[in-house]
Amino acid sequence: MRAVAGVALAVAMLALNGRVLAAPAPPPPPPPADVVRAAWQAVRDHYFDPGFGGAAWDEALLERYLARAAAPDADGYRLAAEMVASLGDPLTVVVEPSARATQVPSSPRVQVVGIGVRLSTGPEEYPLVRQVLPGGPASRGGVWAGALVVAVDGRPTQGRPLDEVAAEIRGAAGTRVRLQLERADGSRVSVELTRQAVAWEPRAVSRVLDGNVGYLHLPHFHPGMETAALAELRKLYRTRALILDLRDSSGAGAYATLSHIAGLLTDQPLGLWVTRQGLVGLPSQRATASANPLVPAPTSADRYEQPVAILIDEVSAFGLMAFGLRQSGRAVLVGRPTRPGAGELAATLELPGGGLVQVTTGRFYSARGDPLVGPVVPDVTVPLDRHYLRAWEAGQDPDVAQAIALLRRRGAL
Repeated sequence: MRAVAGVALAVAMLALNGRVLAAPAPPPPPPPADVVRAAWQAVRDHYFDPGFGGAAWDEALLERYLARAAAPDADGYRLAAEMVASLGDPLTVVVEPSARATQVPSSPRVQVVGIGVRLSTGPEEYPLVRQVLPGGPASRGGVWAGALVVAVDGRPTQGRPLDEVAAEIRGAAGTRVRLQLERADGSRVSVELTRQAVAWEPRAVSRVLDGNVGYLHLPHFHPGMETAALAELRKLYRTRALILDLRDSSGAGAYATLSHIAGLLTDQPLGLWVTRQGLVGLPSQRATASANPLVPAPTSADRYEQPVAILIDEVSAFGLMAFGLRQSGRAVLVGRPTRPGAGELAATLELPGGGLVQVTTGRFYSARGDPLVGPVVPDVTVPLDRHYLRAWEAGQDPDVAQAIALLRRRGAL
């Protein structure tokens, strides 16, 4: 879970009827023992493996940490985090109140005040402009996809958390921000932009590439994307192979949508989750009512039968589907490893004082029985380096080129 840093106000004052009043003091922190006990109980009650992976998650462990929590200078969240880390599961974690992540929106539509770019981490730990949104200040002001952001208002960005840099680029509508951008060859330019509200709603896009290869980009798997995928895939049924682009995709928890999209490519199940309550299957389900009256519901003919290459990267929300399709032999994967966690079900529970504990409640296994632990690693890794950016600036897509080469080597083209 990526944390978003909270904002601390050193001094807060309110003016009322000519008087200056101090803002209410924040509530005192909870007793450290309460935080430790709540975190221990959450893992005890909800962790998917009743054997806790061989870790000694017992009363003796709790008592040791409660004893340390009794110290005058004890930090309950630090102790709880240390205790939970002893489980050895990187996705079962404690989140301090100041680091609570922003809620994932239930709709893919996003509106922010900024310049209209999407960022990811690029070469040499510089922020990378992944996408320039149409109609925003960046699209009018000379910012290009593939640019490295080396400074924001004169402050260097290299090695800094991406969320921190993004927060500096955002701001109040009508204010200005100055970016220093770098090309793949090292040359730099400065642009000054005026922030404004930018709305963005990602949509499925398809086209036919040279060699009669279909290309389909799915930017999220919120409900409704299965209908868009069906409509676009129907344009590609006569192609010799399909490149399914799942890079830079978003979405959280819409597993029915994911299942319906997978059902357009295979009739085999993706796999199943192992939970404390038993096994929970994730089938590939083609048949579903269309959410769009202009797109007829799937029929028995609606399944793409030709070879498939899937593009993934560190922000692919479809990592679980890509893994399941690869392990079943239906697809090959190209790009960069996803973030860990694609194969985990998790419960997020409140802790005293406003923090959270995220507990793994299920682990995904492919239909062959392969566990998905950690990131999804592609069959062919394409480094995101300056050579990549140079090709990008020239209008090429190195991931697509490598996918076509892999399909050709495997006799699909």
